[in-house]
Amino acid sequence: MKIMVITGASSGVGKSAAIRFSNEGYQVCALARSFEKLGALEQESSGKIQPFQTDVSDSSSVEETFARIIEDYGSIDVLINNAGVTGGGQSVDNELIDRIIDTNLKGAIYCTYAVIPSMQQKEFGHIINIASIAGVDISHQGSDGLYTA
Repeated sequence: MKIMVITGASSGVGKSAAIRFSNEGYQVCALARSFEKLGALEQESSGKIQPFQTDVSDSSSVEETFARIIEDYGSIDVLINNAGVTGGGQSVDNELIDRIIDTNLKGAIYCTYAVIPSMQQKEFGHIINIASIAGVDISHQGSDGLYTA
């Protein structure tokens, strides 16, 4: 059985991915800050998804979680860095900028560095980074409606 870690798994794309991959036979380790949402996800999946309350913006939290996952499952085959926050139309201040960078950038880096030793030891692994349309320069929208960099 392949072991997959998905960050930001309590809602949106992360939740959908967790449910889909657990139904396809992966052991999904779902990471998110919300204990309540993770509990609901675990129940919705009939226990096929293992929840891990984790704040990806906190390197210690990430290290502890990945150590537990590796202890429980031996290794990690796939990491999906999906956790992210946006301003959501709010006025931008330094606190929001710090939160966005801490979660979206540093969180992905912390999780990637936490999983690399397991993947190197196994000589196998995939790391997938999810980004939102907020990271795309919309001035480059083509006639087909797709955005290009």
